[in-house]
Amino acid sequence: MPLIEPVEQNKILAGRKAVDDYRASHSMLYIGGYYKGVSEDHTPLLNVMLEEFKKQGFNSIQEFFDASELLNIQGIGFTSKEDFGAKATLADRGTLYGMWQ
Repeated sequence: MPLIEPVEQNKILAGRKAVDDYRASHSMLYIGGYYKGVSEDHTPLLNVMLEEFKKQGFNSIQEFFDASELLNIQGIGFTSKEDFGAKATLADRGTLYGMWQ
């Protein structure tokens, strides 16, 4: 699998920002504890994130997270998920675990 090009990296980084924004907004929903209607308030937040993914060329949440994981894997020196699976040490796995997820 070829290395992720800079343009694609920028799309992944924009997607990560959308996830970070979603996570922050989602956390704010629960500051006062659970309340009736929280599910309805959650949906617009999710839709904003999904629209950003779509703008960046990702067709699903899974497609985005797969690309993001591959960027992390390549960032620590592996060429693919298969390469990582075959050659990663415990330290490599720890490094990956500590990266943006």
